[in-house]
Amino acid sequence: NLNRTCETVCESVQWANPFTKKCSNYTTDCPDGYYADSLTRFCVANCTQPGYVAENTTKSCRTSCLTGFAHWENRVCVQICPSDPSMFGYIANKSCVYNCDHTNTLLYGDAQANRTCV
Repeated sequence: NLNRTCETVCESVQWANPFTKKCSNYTTDCPDGYYADSLTRFCVANCTQPGYVAENTTKSCRTSCLTGFAHWENRVCVQICPSDPSMFGYIANKSCVYNCDHTNTLLYGDAQANRTCV
């Protein structure tokens, strides 16, 4: 804060870094493998808010991925959806899905095309 005092919670536009014990204005200051959580105001290893995933580009918990696909079960953004269990990237909603034809668009899961719905 502006008074340079020790606080238990960072200001509303900052995130607490558990390793440096400092508040930061930038989500990218969270350590590798940690993400800025706007609910807790901490850099966290896992985004726990419903509807949020860990997004690597901004190192923050977001409602969608800037690149790749949201793997909602693991709450992370991935470049390629997992093969075990078998999931595919559905480009329309940028999410990993088990079944590409869930929207009646006649798409098929292609394990050779970066595990996407084609």
